[in-house]
Amino acid sequence: MRKNRKNFKILLENLLYGYELFCLNENLHKEVKDNYYYDNNFQEVWDKILVSLEIRYWLELAKIFDKYKQRKKFDRVISIHDFFLNYKLKFKGFLRKIKNIIMFRNEFIAHTNQKAARNPQKRLKELGLKRSDARLLFKKTIAVLDELRNDYKYKNIKLSFEETESRIQNKVKKFVEYSNREAL
Repeated sequence: MRKNRKNFKILLENLLYGYELFCLNENLHKEVKDNYYYDNNFQEVWDKILVSLEIRYWLELAKIFDKYKQRKKFDRVISIHDFFLNYKLKFKGFLRKIKNIIMFRNEFIAHTNQKAARNPQKRLKELGLKRSDARLLFKKTIAVLDELRNDYKYKNIKLSFEETESRIQNKVKKFVEYSNREAL
């Protein structure tokens, strides 16, 4: 495959952004407790924040695996397909989930499919997509791209993502502690 360090960097940045949103969503779910969620009348705000984060991390995952029919050079998309002759070998066991993530993106995020738009959470369930699936696919994608780090002159990609996860976890805890203090 043609080595393009700039495209690899863009792919990593997109993956990192999606992973940051995922970690933020996951940690907010853990940290925002019932009394803070209901008693302080923040339910509407938290629902919108959490759903927005969830929709966006699914979108970022779909973009990583996008396979666009390229008619013209300026139409090229940057995806995992640029870096592997047969990415399916690397993602064996994840192919159905990847297909369903792209389907959800197409039905709900990119377009307004009636079934998905009426109840996006139900559609995610029908497609068999859970937050735990996103976590597994992020981890797998990080590991697969980490295998290429030497080809593109990167140090430890996995470590970078682990540090990001830890940083977000700490910041969410501090945010919730600060917010709880202010709400009293």
